[in-house]
Amino acid sequence: ITWLTATGTTSWAYGFAASNLVNGSQYTISARATDGVGNVEAPAVTSSFIYDTTAPTTASVTAPANASTWRGATVPTTTGQAADGAGGTSPVGLFANSTTVTIRRNSDGAYWNGTDWQATAYNLPTVHAATTGTTATTWTRTSGLVPWASQTDGTYTIQATATDKAGNSGSGTAITFTLDNTAPTVTSIVRAAANPTNAASVTY
Repeated sequence: ITWLTATGTTSWAYGFAASNLVNGSQYTISARATDGVGNVEAPAVTSSFIYDTTAPTTASVTAPANASTWRGATVPTTTGQAADGAGGTSPVGLFANSTTVTIRRNSDGAYWNGTDWQATAYNLPTVHAATTGTTATTWTRTSGLVPWASQTDGTYTIQATATDKAGNSGSGTAITFTLDNTAPTVTSIVRAAANPTNAASVTY
């Protein structure tokens, strides 16, 4: 073991460039103190960490389905999948509830913020379990939901972003669905038979 000299006394620091680290690898730091007369602390204190620069590779929206059409009362709960990327040998996984979602109204480019629409993008929280490695988890939106039944007809786009325990973020493919709250109307009734008629059946 080669011991390196840190700076400081009651607290210490040692600069180490990230370029010396390998993505997805685990490292252990050992530290020991030496007093003014040469007594060396034993055993040394150790701490381990994983260096991870790989963004999550799964941040999907599974409901509503892409290119689907819904009326307000039937729009499904927004859900999807999230998982960390497989960079190196030790992907770190996701913290619980770390995935976010944006919901965009395409008619004017506004974003839902949990209570209303605003001009700039807004990351809405989701609920999901914590993961380790590249294990996938299902996320869902449970609060601040869009009241779809009172929204204007048109297309809406939803996109998820997953963030792993190291702080790397990755956005998945956005989905777009159509909201149709307008009921059809009957514009006219055309009778094929004369009026009055004695026909056994009448076609309209």
